[in-house]
Amino acid sequence: MNQMMVVMKAFIFIVLVCSGLLQIKLGRERIMNTVTGTSHNLNRNSKNNSLFIPVNQSKYGKPLPLEDKDTSESNMKWAIEFLKLPVWSAGYNNCAKDDHGNSERYREVSCYELYRAATVIETWENSLKQKETKGLVFVNTTNQKFPQKLSMLYHGIQLAISLNKMLVTFHNDFEPLKLPSSIFDAIDNVDVKNRFDVKNNLNFNLENLTIVPTNHLFNCVDFRSIDNIEIKSSSWAQSLYTSNIIAPIIKQNFGYHAAYILGNYLFGSSEKPKSECFIDNTEIVVEGWVPENKGLDSPTRYHEFYNRCGFNDNETTMLFSSSLITTNSSIIHDLNMNVDFSQSNYDKILHFDSNDQHSLVCELHALISARKIVRTFGSMLGFWANALQGSKGYYINGIDHICVNLTNSQQGSLFHTFVPRDYHWLYYANDWFYLCGTNVDEAHLYLDYLLW
Repeated sequence: MNQMMVVMKAFIFIVLVCSGLLQIKLGRERIMNTVTGTSHNLNRNSKNNSLFIPVNQSKYGKPLPLEDKDTSESNMKWAIEFLKLPVWSAGYNNCAKDDHGNSERYREVSCYELYRAATVIETWENSLKQKETKGLVFVNTTNQKFPQKLSMLYHGIQLAISLNKMLVTFHNDFEPLKLPSSIFDAIDNVDVKNRFDVKNNLNFNLENLTIVPTNHLFNCVDFRSIDNIEIKSSSWAQSLYTSNIIAPIIKQNFGYHAAYILGNYLFGSSEKPKSECFIDNTEIVVEGWVPENKGLDSPTRYHEFYNRCGFNDNETTMLFSSSLITTNSSIIHDLNMNVDFSQSNYDKILHFDSNDQHSLVCELHALISARKIVRTFGSMLGFWANALQGSKGYYINGIDHICVNLTNSQQGSLFHTFVPRDYHWLYYANDWFYLCGTNVDEAHLYLDYLLW
C-alpha cells in the first residue's frame, strides 16, 4: 500500500508539473480561479476589526490578477508610506499610473490592493498592542546567511499575520536594516521574556517551541495546530504560496505580491539610500555572483547573453560581488574574489564585500535603485532586490548560457530547469517542489503565476 501511494504521488507530481510547464510553453489559457468573499469597508475610520479582509470575486488569470477598485489619494499615500515602498527607485512601479504603453513596464499591483494590504498589517499590529494574539512565531536566524535571513523573516510574518501570532527574531541579525517595532526582539523585549523562558538570553526554551521543517515538507505543515512555531532554517522564498493552509490567506490579503508588500514593510525604506548605495542615471543593473560550481558561467561572460533579453552591455552597470552585478553599464564586484572585468563592457563597475552584511545591504539598495535588474542564477539576494522593487526583471542562467525575461517581479525564488545534483546551494524544483496531496490546487496556481 505504501509503495502504491508513493507511485500515485509521483504520478500526480509529474502530471501537475508537466501540465503547468506545457501551459507556459504553448501559451495555453491559464486557469481562472475565483475567490469569493464578503464585501468589506476599507474606510480607515471603519470600526470593522476583522483581521483578514476577504477579496470580492478576485479572478486569477493572465497576467497577474489586478484588483483595481477605487481608493482615495490620501489612503493611497498612507499605504505607500506605511509599507515603506521604494519610491526613490528608478524602477518603482507606481500603482496610480498605468504604463501599458511601454511593454517593458506595467503596473503589477493597484493602489486599492496596497491599501487593503496595509490595512491588514495595521490590524495585526493592533492585535499585538491589545495582546489579542495567540502564541508566537520565532525566527531563529542564528548562523544564517543574510539573503536566507530575509526569506526566513518573510515566512515568519506570513505565518504571524495569517495565524494572528506574535513575531519574534533577533533584531541585530538584520543590521543595518531597521525592523518594524511590531517585530519583537528576542533578546531585549520585556514582553517576550515575561511570556516565555529564555535560556542565556540567546534562545527560547525549546519545550515551548515546535521547530517546523523547512525542507520540501515546509508547505505540508499544519501550522494551525502549533501554538509556538520556531523557524530555524531557510527555504525558498515563495514556498508558502504552495501551502493549502497559508496560501489562500496570503492571496486573499496580498495577492501574489506578498514578497513586495511584506518585504518592504520588513526591510524597506522610504528614504533614498546613501550615495554609495544608490546608482544614478542607470538603465540596467546586473548582479554578479561568482559561482561556487565550475559549471556555471562567470559574471565576466554575462555581457555575451544580454541581447537575448533585448539590451546591450553598453546600457548597463555591473555590481559585482560573490553576490552581485549592475549595468547601464555598471557591475558590482566582490572584494574577496579575484575576477577581472573589462571596463569597456560596463559604464560602472562597483565592488561589494559578500562577507560584510552592511556591504550586502548597500548592494541590495544599489540593485533596487536601477530601472531594471538583471540578477544572477540562484541568487536569493537578487530575488529580493527584484521582489522589493516591484518591476519585472531578468536573470542570467549560467547553466544554459542565456538571459531570461521574467514575467513579473515576484518570480524566480525556485528554479525549474535542469540543475546538476551537486548544486546543493541552489533552490531547485527536484528537491523543493513537493505535493502533499492537499496542496495540489495551490501548487498548480504557483505554476501558473510564479513559475518563470
